[in-house]
Amino acid sequence: MYRKRKKSKNRSSNGRTQKDVIMETKKTNSTIEMLQYQLRRYKSMRKGAECQALQIKLNKLRSQHANA
Repeated sequence: MYRKRKKSKNRSSNGRTQKDVIMETKKTNSTIEMLQYQLRRYKSMRKGAECQALQIKLNKLRSQHANA
């Protein structure tokens, strides 16, 4: 007679599953790509203030992504 084994979720030390971490990483990567695209567009239009604001957002997101 076979018993069904309980599926154990691979949880990291902070309680997130591996799937959650992967999905969060994908979301962060797509956000970074979007900000880079917007930054290139604003640079080509020579809009300095918007470029600076986007660059700040991009740097913050990259630093959070690197620390995670």
